[in-house]
Amino acid sequence: GPVEFEIKEYNGRVPSLVSRPQSWTKICSIIFVDLPLGSGFSYAKNLTAHRSDWKLVHHTHQFLRKWLIDHPEFLSNEFYIGADSYSGLVVPPILQEISNGNEKGLQPFINLQGYLLGNPVTTKTENNDQIQYAHGMGLISDELYASLQKNCKGEYIDVDSRNELCLRDLQYFNEARINKFHILDSYCEDDSLLSRRSLTQELKESLSSHLTVPELSCQIYGNYLATKWADDERVRKALHIREYIALSSAGNHREMGMLLHY
Repeated sequence: GPVEFEIKEYNGRVPSLVSRPQSWTKICSIIFVDLPLGSGFSYAKNLTAHRSDWKLVHHTHQFLRKWLIDHPEFLSNEFYIGADSYSGLVVPPILQEISNGNEKGLQPFINLQGYLLGNPVTTKTENNDQIQYAHGMGLISDELYASLQKNCKGEYIDVDSRNELCLRDLQYFNEARINKFHILDSYCEDDSLLSRRSLTQELKESLSSHLTVPELSCQIYGNYLATKWADDERVRKALHIREYIALSSAGNHREMGMLLHY
């Protein structure tokens, strides 16, 4: 985007924004869409809207065509979709639905050209590949890799609690303190809200976690500032963010922008 956060220690005030001269918006028009529902400022009026990836696909397709109806000056632009993390699962079917709609003659026509994905989720078991990759990149020793293979037998996610040797080796692996998102960067203590970790157990936990403050030198400190900025009532008011009813398992209660579990 055209702005970024000024990286300085959070002091309780609204984090400052500064101009970002290398912004992609200088050469192309970008729509930033909060997906899936419950991320960013997006919300739904009932919990069932959050339960299906296919609903997400249909909603995105409908939104894009309606947006182009309201902004016809962009109809001739080449159209690309970019996403990362969990959206790696839903962007391909979104593209397919757009393409199918174009073939059926749906209007307005979307000038679809391609897509890009960054660190996308592909399968629920992809974390099993982390061990092999870490070894291939020289991030763990041959001895630890051999022990992991022997004791875990290729299963590093749903480990039998009785398999003490595998659990021990996985503990050694975690103690290697590898930055999963930038292996050449230093490891930073973070919170699952601040960096998108595994899709398994942490995805659901992240929506209700308390923020852990990372070191100022960490790359993810900007994510921490973004959360503080987005949760500030003055920012929400300035952006005309709608106050809405959020649902919880304990009953209905009113909160500003509380994220719903997806």
